[in-house]
Amino acid sequence: MNIIAELREMPETRKLTLIYLLAVLLWIALLFLLFRIYDTSHSLRTSLNTGDQIVNNAILYQASSSKGSSIPTQAIRGEPLSVLSEIVNTLGLRDRMVQLQSNVSGISLQLERVYGEELKDFLLTLDSRGLKIKTAELKALPVDNERLLAVTLLLEQN
Repeated sequence: MNIIAELREMPETRKLTLIYLLAVLLWIALLFLLFRIYDTSHSLRTSLNTGDQIVNNAILYQASSSKGSSIPTQAIRGEPLSVLSEIVNTLGLRDRMVQLQSNVSGISLQLERVYGEELKDFLLTLDSRGLKIKTAELKALPVDNERLLAVTLLLEQN
């Protein structure tokens, strides 16, 4: 035990012990800071993911509420030309269809004397059946004190 008592009395031992204690405290402080940085980083990522989910849900909600239609439709699998022909028949636009043909760039459809509400329902039905408009040309035509539309569309399957 004399050796331990002698070492305690030496001034270099006290300095080394103080340096050792300071190093241990510094390590503990650094580990605490690293843990806090990791925790903050993780909570930031979680918050960003939650924010992204909220934004995506808001976009989906806005898109779904703007697509509300009075015509119930269901997606039909099959040839785009037959799907389009069925849509035209279902909405009662067959007698106003001037042209319906398939070509390399898609399906070309031309309708005349179409009311605005009919066009809206037609476009909503196209979207719900998986047909996408590549190009569109609309003309307002005066017919017997009314304004009717002439529509030319180039469609493709979604």
